[in-house]
Amino acid sequence: SDLVLDPAPRLERDRYGDWLVQYIPAVNAQKTYTCPECYRPIPPRTAHLVVWQESHTMGRNRAIDERRHWHQHCWLTRRK
Repeated sequence: SDLVLDPAPRLERDRYGDWLVQYIPAVNAQKTYTCPECYRPIPPRTAHLVVWQESHTMGRNRAIDERRHWHQHCWLTRRK
């Protein structure tokens, strides 16, 4: 397998709360996702970020279910 171990998610804070941000290297990106900021596709083999709320009121499993895949630029310039 040529999967690369991802660094641990980092914690980021903004006015909407705490977010876990996980970098996904291109070699690990296997599917197409839609970025929630620009609504454009993130194709396979494209490095990107997976983001989810650190503490979700419905519990950890729900928070993981609500993870979203973002272009790195879109996350950095998102409407905070």
